Amino acid sequence: MAQQIDRVVVLPNVGDSRLGACRSFTFDFYYSIESIRQSSPNITFITQDQFLLWNQEMKAVRAEMPTAYIVKSSMKNDIQMPKFESKLLKFKTYRRKFCLQSFDYLKYDDRQGQVLEHSIRMPSTPLEQQAKTEISQAVINALQSVKSEVMLMCYRSWILDIPHQPAPLVYADHLIERAKAAATLLYPYIAIHWRMETAMPDKLFRCSRNLVDYIHDIKAKTGIDNVYISTDYPIDGRPHSGTFSELTKEHHRAADLLENNLNLYTWARINSSLPFLNNTKLLSYGNNSDVNEQGAFAITEKLILVYANWFVSGPRKCCRFGSSYTGQVVRERAKVIKSQTNMDGNNALWNLRDWWTEIRQAH
Repeated sequence: MAQQIDRVVVLPNVGDSRLGACRSFTFDFYYSIESIRQSSPNITFITQDQFLLWNQEMKAVRAEMPTAYIVKSSMKNDIQMPKFESKLLKFKTYRRKFCLQSFDYLKYDDRQGQVLEHSIRMPSTPLEQQAKTEISQAVINALQSVKSEVMLMCYRSWILDIPHQPAPLVYADHLIERAKAAATLLYPYIAIHWRMETAMPDKLFRCSRNLVDYIHDIKAKTGIDNVYISTDYPIDGRPHSGTFSELTKEHHRAADLLENNLNLYTWARINSSLPFLNNTKLLSYGNNSDVNEQGAFAITEKLILVYANWFVSGPRKCCRFGSSYTGQVVRERAKVIKSQTNMDGNNALWNLRDWWTEIRQAH
């Protein structure tokens, strides 16, 4: 999109599994900038720090103040042509909320901005797909109409039909190395992903019991002993989700059943029980030394699931069945399986994804 509207992309900071000017870590704490250069050679980009330095240099030499404009997306759940109109925005609110104070040498256009309403719904019919394509072009045209030198965009997500989309972002090397080190210490291992948040509490205990039965069965069939679990339940005493807060006794019963019947590994257990990891560069990143930062942890754990010999996630009624996180793991595992040449190796992937058994009646 930046290429189509002839703009330089400012790669924002990251933190708490989000991107934005308010975040504490530089973009390359999560993602590989070199991979962007290779996959998108025609897109020009700089980091947020570089943008800030440029703005400060302009101020230092008293150059003409660059013009700036705020574009705010307003999402709606239908397939309609977008609206793009000027509105008087509360600049002080945006300045504080989106941490624009540092970029203090910008001239805003009469403290106004553009509000762009666009759809977040994916097209489900050929007619809707055609409409989506037209909508995408309308969005591009609208953004091209902004003449200010700097465009500050406030948005959560774009689902646009942009041709020639670049390759997905690649995670930073230090996070990949960190996950591979953990996987090497676990091999061979079974990895579980269980998101409990949307499950009905009264089903959880039986779900947990069925998972225990499933894992014992897979252990017997494969000879794998180690089991790693990724869950939004705070199984190691730390929160694993920013939205999961209503824990019930049923959640605790289900988790206790797992811990009492399976020798489970979590990231906290690996990190604390394997001392040599604590003294390597895998757990440090320049000034960004908070290795337990939520986003870095989530990426590392996702990769541990990708590298597992055997991967299992929850069935319907036991979890959030259509988790996008699980879907990302499955897609990455499919790539690894397609490229692997030795199915008997210690680090070979032996399945794509399994679901443990649906809820059975109590016995």
